[in-house]
Amino acid sequence: MPRLTLIAALLCLPLAALAAPAHEHGVARLDIVVEAARVTMRLEIPLDSLLGFERAPRSDAERRQVDTVLGQLRDGGQRFNIDPAAGCRFVHAVLSAPVLGAGPRRAAEPGEHAEVWVDYEFECRARAGHLAAQLFQPFVRLQRIDGQAVTPGAQRRFTLRRPAVRVELAP
Repeated sequence: MPRLTLIAALLCLPLAALAAPAHEHGVARLDIVVEAARVTMRLEIPLDSLLGFERAPRSDAERRQVDTVLGQLRDGGQRFNIDPAAGCRFVHAVLSAPVLGAGPRRAAEPGEHAEVWVDYEFECRARAGHLAAQLFQPFVRLQRIDGQAVTPGAQRRFTLRRPAVRVELAP
């Protein structure tokens, strides 16, 4: 049910906050929901920001690059360092990249931009006060992370730019 928790929390946000920015190369979107014993996140990032192209791989080298990047994205324990005091444990990641054959498949529209979505779930012993998003180092084309965090006491927007990686989650 982690997806339902994330979706339910995001539905509580004002509509203006949900207005998704246009697809922008170099920019990822990260939505975070913090509960007493769980942190769930959704990362949305253009393929160009990860691979330098937005299509199915055409060569063995591109296929290896895709495999490496998808493996890095699935490893939520490496991508996100959550407040050690919360005692969080990475549970799983669910990745969807239709153009790369990962997750639900659908036909791409001509000229359509391609993205990757990853849902992460962490179980925690206590409420997390912050996290570090380790996305800039492995994905050098990524320049900015825009997002929002929903906690029991607040909701806030944030923007991370190199070298900043920390998101405050406590009110």
